[in-house]
Amino acid sequence: MKVDDIIQPLDIDILKTNIKRLMKEKDISRKDIQDLLGLSQPRVSQKLNITQKDCFNLDEVYKIATKYHVSIDSLVGLKVSEKNDDTSLGDVVSLLAQLEKIEPFKFGKVTYKEDIFSQGFTDNGGILEREAVSIHYDLSTEGSKAIDTVLTEWKEVNELCEKSPIGERMKKMWIEGQVEEGRERLRKWGYRTKEEESKRLFEQLRQEYKAWERQQGGNHAPCELSGLWFNSDIKLLKEYALEHPYVYTNFDFDNALNLAQKSNGFEIPDGIDEELPFN
Repeated sequence: MKVDDIIQPLDIDILKTNIKRLMKEKDISRKDIQDLLGLSQPRVSQKLNITQKDCFNLDEVYKIATKYHVSIDSLVGLKVSEKNDDTSLGDVVSLLAQLEKIEPFKFGKVTYKEDIFSQGFTDNGGILEREAVSIHYDLSTEGSKAIDTVLTEWKEVNELCEKSPIGERMKKMWIEGQVEEGRERLRKWGYRTKEEESKRLFEQLRQEYKAWERQQGGNHAPCELSGLWFNSDIKLLKEYALEHPYVYTNFDFDNALNLAQKSNGFEIPDGIDEELPFN
């Protein structure tokens, strides 16, 4: 077998999509990427646009990976994510309860070192120190912060139950409550409820549109909003507007939504899930 037969060609659509996912997950603006790479905003938009052949080069991918603490593998798509984007916080709590029965684990925050680059492109060998809970959830993402909140409360429940003759019953009731309440908090929304995520997106849209309005009339007026908007975001906002007609009194909601929809190149290619693999 030839080497060329086992080396996968770089799929720039996947690279661009993964960078946009990273930007959305870690709240990175195009201005942040522009400053990091020393590029103009139109050039960054072109490199993110999956309809354009222009793409980030190796040096730019390396800078993005180093700055935001992700592996180059995850950006170019060499590692396939097996995470289920519809996993709820309730599912996580249920699995943790099962895990504790099998093998008790400690709670609390720890600092650990991790080799994030298999390619060895970093000056320090790719070794980074991270702060995490004891089950090694990275605390830099919204989803893991929600889990950390549950684990912190879990620790307090354990301490209380140890001092009570009905501790096991109390703990069982608490876990059942967490599982039930957590079913509505999906991972793809940072373990927020649909209503909470819709409100967050609405506020983001309002702020970006206000910023867009302030820049109109200038020499370099932007033709699009500054953020990243996926199809699923647009769908949530439309549903939210139907349920909350007052949104039209805050600003020109329809025009803002059209601008979000017209952000070139932010459609997800067929066959690629709208999953955020950087939790």
